[in-house]
Amino acid sequence: MCTMAINQELNGIELTFEGKPAEEIREAMKAAGFRWHRMKKLWYAKNTADRKALAEKLSGSSATPAQAPVAKKSEPVSKFGIKAGDILTDSWGYEQTNVEFYLVTKIISACKIEIVELGHIETETNSAMSGYVIPDQHNRISDPIQKTVSQDSYEKANGGWHVKISSCISLTPWDGQPCFQSSWY
Repeated sequence: MCTMAINQELNGIELTFEGKPAEEIREAMKAAGFRWHRMKKLWYAKNTADRKALAEKLSGSSATPAQAPVAKKSEPVSKFGIKAGDILTDSWGYEQTNVEFYLVTKIISACKIEIVELGHIETETNSAMSGYVIPDQHNRISDPIQKTVSQDSYEKANGGWHVKISSCISLTPWDGQPCFQSSWY
């Protein structure tokens, strides 16, 4: 199933499929000038009569521009798919395991974000010196800072990225699971 939307703001056509379209459909879209947007998970192109006719054929829609659904203005997303509200984390240490959480507060550009450090809440205690923690989104413990999102060659090959805070802290996306932390004091 295909859904067509007219993006008035960008004078574009956006096609969303429930699954991966067949190869002949993808080739037809590419030949017509549609491109895949991997962050938004949709096909898009500038609005022309030929492209609109193809989009209407694929979606089964014969809507006029006034009747076509208008794509909502989306929240800014970095080129790595990061958006405001995402939580990043890192765990580091030698004799103890420290966990850091950061909240993405703003997307500044394709590769630059604004983040703020968060406190954490202990969810499970293993002993007096170790347990599991999750971020406390209501406890911001630093002022916002701007950082660049980077990729090394391994991350580039595997779709990963990181945000370097210091020589020992390199943030990646938090998976939503409690993180192990230990302490010697």
